Amino acid sequence: MLKYLVFLAFTACAVPAVAMLSRELRWRERFVALLVFSTAIGDVAGINFFSLESYRGPDRGFEFTLTDIVAVGLLIGLFLKGERKLPWMWGTLALFFGWSTLSALAGPDLLLSAFSLFKLVRIFLLYWAVYLALKSGVSPRWLVYGMIGTGLFVAQLAVRQKYMMGIYRIPGPFDHSNTVPLFLNLMLPTVAAWALGLGRTTLERRLAGVAVAGMLFAVLATFSRAGAALSVLALLGVVVVAQRQIPSRAARFMGLGLVAILTVGGGMAADSFLDRIRNAPESSAEARSEFNVAARYMAHDYPLGVGLNRFPEVLTVRQEYRAHIRVMGTEEHAGVAHHIYWLTAAELGWPGLLLFLVIMARFTLRGLRCSDRGEMRMLGFALFTGLMTLHASGLLEWAFRITPVTALFGVVAAMAASIPERVVSEHPAPQTVTRNRTLNRSSRRARPTSHFLTAT
Repeated sequence: MLKYLVFLAFTACAVPAVAMLSRELRWRERFVALLVFSTAIGDVAGINFFSLESYRGPDRGFEFTLTDIVAVGLLIGLFLKGERKLPWMWGTLALFFGWSTLSALAGPDLLLSAFSLFKLVRIFLLYWAVYLALKSGVSPRWLVYGMIGTGLFVAQLAVRQKYMMGIYRIPGPFDHSNTVPLFLNLMLPTVAAWALGLGRTTLERRLAGVAVAGMLFAVLATFSRAGAALSVLALLGVVVVAQRQIPSRAARFMGLGLVAILTVGGGMAADSFLDRIRNAPESSAEARSEFNVAARYMAHDYPLGVGLNRFPEVLTVRQEYRAHIRVMGTEEHAGVAHHIYWLTAAELGWPGLLLFLVIMARFTLRGLRCSDRGEMRMLGFALFTGLMTLHASGLLEWAFRITPVTALFGVVAAMAASIPERVVSEHPAPQTVTRNRTLNRSSRRARPTSHFLTAT
């Protein structure tokens, strides 16, 4: 009881303080950096109200964390400042929440779904807060500062767990090692783009480079084969595109450095990865397949879905969905399907899956809508690459539902949503008046410089 009282007292003081301070730009900038960093702290800075710890679903209570405290305080401060515009795609997000609520009401256990519905509201408020902060003049570099700090934090934790604690597959700040690649790969391309030239100063670029190397080490230390492959592909893609979008000697130097890290690190880890590939238990893949089959059965049987966050419960109590399960047949409580798309179809039905795919596709492609060459397009491509690693991982993992990953997705989605709007406001369409035609032609040829990245 004491921890709840302490947390509530801290929240009651922290939210108003953040709200009042964030009315000033310099504080708002620091709070968005803290918001990003807080996603990596985990359960240490959060609490679960009405928690069901024995449940094996993604959400086990009404969770509230330091990330939520900062997001809510920041949003209130922005409202007080007069920034109240609804974020991009809010209508589709509201439709998805409405369908999720309908699915939950149709199921027999509203409480389990209510845990996830509460989290959807929290992530939307976070997304809205970051979106308004960027609209109010905060540069994305402050969000990237938070990512750099997060990468360095997870990297030092990985080194300690690997070499001082002797953990074979390091979990980082999370409960399971498989969460680490999804979390880090989501921001790894953006931090790499900062190291390759988007950073304002040499110090920024070098810190970003160290963070990239540290995050890559942390992913390799999990021995996640898919996670490591996606990290390498994402880094190579960003290095190649950077040579065209932000060409410079620094970009070439950092690009060669990242390629060297990939080559040396890959060579050092090759034996361990080959051993894991050869000796990986077949039961792991079989268990994933069995759970995915059960998810497909549920999707076909329930037009509205079984309810958000209810897949483990249904698989536990309904024998017809367990009849084919052999590997995990002796487990008292079933787990979660390791395929985010089949899991969504099972819990929300086919309409819910379609809405989910539309939302993911629009956020992912949003950053590529920047027509300008240079810094903005580089940032958009980096965000696109990070989101693609998340969606590819969803074919093998459900960790997108874990709160830190979902929260970081909200941050990246807000950054992607803001890019085209800011480009339009800072680089309006050229005038068509005849006497200004020469000036307009020369301005179109010039490489745009973005205050979105360089503003204080």
